[in-house]
Amino acid sequence: NGGTDSDPAAAVSVWDSEYKIHNKQIETAATTSTQERCQSIIHTELRQLRAMVEELKRQRQGALGIHGGHIGPYNTGTTSVYRKIFTNVGNAYSSNTGIFVRPVRGVYVFGFSAFNHASAHTTAISVYYNGQTIFSIHDEKSGSTDDSSFNSASILLEEGDQVYMRLLANMRVYEDHLIYNTFSGHLLYPIMGGLTLTLVLLCLSGTLSEDAGEDNLNDIMVQIQPEQGRNIENEYKTHNQQVKTASTTTTTQSGCEPTIHTVMRELGAMEERLGATVRSLEGMRNRLEASERPNRPQVAFSATLGISGTIGPVSNEITLVFRRVLSNIGNAYNPTTGIFTAPVRGLYHFTFTAFDWGWSTTGASLCHNGQRMVSVYDEKEGGSSESSSNSATFLLQVGEQVYVALWSDGRRISDNGNHYSSFNGFLLFPM
Repeated sequence: NGGTDSDPAAAVSVWDSEYKIHNKQIETAATTSTQERCQSIIHTELRQLRAMVEELKRQRQGALGIHGGHIGPYNTGTTSVYRKIFTNVGNAYSSNTGIFVRPVRGVYVFGFSAFNHASAHTTAISVYYNGQTIFSIHDEKSGSTDDSSFNSASILLEEGDQVYMRLLANMRVYEDHLIYNTFSGHLLYPIMGGLTLTLVLLCLSGTLSEDAGEDNLNDIMVQIQPEQGRNIENEYKTHNQQVKTASTTTTTQSGCEPTIHTVMRELGAMEERLGATVRSLEGMRNRLEASERPNRPQVAFSATLGISGTIGPVSNEITLVFRRVLSNIGNAYNPTTGIFTAPVRGLYHFTFTAFDWGWSTTGASLCHNGQRMVSVYDEKEGGSSESSSNSATFLLQVGEQVYVALWSDGRRISDNGNHYSSFNGFLLFPM
């Protein structure tokens, strides 16, 4: 081929060139394949890295749903939506709207905290109950400082009541992955407003059994209150009398006396069955209420100072009287004296918050039978306004007293319509 057969050296040279070309093609193909595999691996790893970054961002997100920064100020009050959920048993809180909707009637305990970071801007946030401010926290800093504030309350909620947080106009808070701003609540005691039972008035169609009683409660269609039972019975008797009168008139006119007598006997039997059912329902209510009273004492209160101004300074320590009562289940708190008196032996939890405007110093203690137990102290600079809170759990005997005392030596406490200064307590369990 081209003289290569007669020239071995030339043939070797051609073969060498062809081998190099072929080898280059193999190397090129191998390189391309390797590059494609590497690119595939790199793309996969990039996707995994992106997923890891997103997960880290999610984990570092604060309770208010931001990665780090201020919320506010806004020109108007704004509902705060806490999007990072730790627990939501019963799903009564919506992380989309920030609103808690009461699932059952009862006493609920709510607590919240607010934080502001390295800013002279003021923090003020309130708990709203059905559109009304019930208590708040306020922190006005005079310089570039960091502060957290807390407040809490126990509230008796009815069906459909709503509770939510609202950042006040021209105020702001700071949040990041360490989670400073929180909103929490739980049901302390369910409260029965009269046992609600239901009754099928199938007797009107003759289907209620003769032994009407507790066993018939499984066949429920119409809801009534037990205390309405007598009214229903009286209305039925009136209606039955009207039927009898009409029946008598009809009998006289038409001569259908046997048929009317049959109807009257059936109506009388239905009346007796209805009365027996109503009496059975009332008996069940009374037994249930009687069984609950001695076994489950319910004690909870929440109150604010209820003033627009300042108390103090005072020359001697005084008991603070929180006159605006939000709840007082069991009436153990006296809004005239400011003193809580334990009605049963048990473990009680108390919280209190003290707020003051301006340049003065706040100092107050939670006292048990005249002894200071835990305290708050806030010495302000530069005309700032701040809140301070503390809490404690005590084993109380019947008749023992707990109250909040304002210190002497120039200490003060303030409040206004936002209700910053509060005193709260409730029975955890009897002992």
